[in-house]
Amino acid sequence: MKILLLTFYFEPDLSAGSFRNTALVKALHSRYGKECNVDVVTTMPNRYNSFKESAKPSEEKDGIKVKRIVLPEHKSGFLDQIWSFKTYYSGVWKFLKNVDQDAYDIVVASSSRLFTAYLGARIANKINKPLYLDIRDIFAETIDNVVDNKVIRYSLLPVIKLIERYTINSATHLNIVSGGFESYFRKYYDGPISEFTNGIDEVFLQNDFSKNRSNDTP
Repeated sequence: MKILLLTFYFEPDLSAGSFRNTALVKALHSRYGKECNVDVVTTMPNRYNSFKESAKPSEEKDGIKVKRIVLPEHKSGFLDQIWSFKTYYSGVWKFLKNVDQDAYDIVVASSSRLFTAYLGARIANKINKPLYLDIRDIFAETIDNVVDNKVIRYSLLPVIKLIERYTINSATHLNIVSGGFESYFRKYYDGPISEFTNGIDEVFLQNDFSKNRSNDTP
C-alpha cells in the first residue's frame, strides 16, 4: 500500500498535529512494515518562532519518505498563516506535479487548518483515490471566534463553509478527535465517522504524577 500523508506539522516540530501524525506514521510502519510505504509532505519546523529545530528538507527510512517545505518567516499572525499555507499549498502541488492515478492508494490529510484537508480533497479527487480526513478542529467556528472584525468575519464565513462542505463530502472516511464534533458534521456528511482522541503519550504513563493532599492549609 502506498499512502500520501499531508500534515502541516511533523517531527521534529512541536505541536499536537506533529505529535499525532508522527505517531500515526510510526504505528503504520510498526504494524505493516515494508508492506506500507508512506510519503509525508509537511513543512520545516515552524510552529513557534522561537523554536528553530533543524530538519532535513528530504529524508527516507524504512519505506517512509518525508518532504519538508520551507516556509517564509512568520510569527503565527492571521495574515502570516495565510501566506505560510499558500507556500505549503504551492509546494505540495510542485512535489506532486507528475503524480498519476497509480502513485498512491489512499490520501490522508490531518487538519486543524481546514485548507490542509481541502488540499487533500483536491488531490484525492484528481487521482480518484479514497480520502481519509483526520479533523482536529472546526475551522468555521474558529474563524467566528477569533476574527474580531465583523466585516471580514461575515465575508469569510460563507466561503469557508462552502470549502468545508466540499472538503468533508470528498472524504471516504472522517475521523474526529472529539465526539462533540460529530453532530456538526452530520448536518451534511453521511459517511463513516470514527473518533480517535489525542490520547496520552507513553512518557506520561511512565511517571507517577500523583500528589498527596494536605489539610494543613491555614
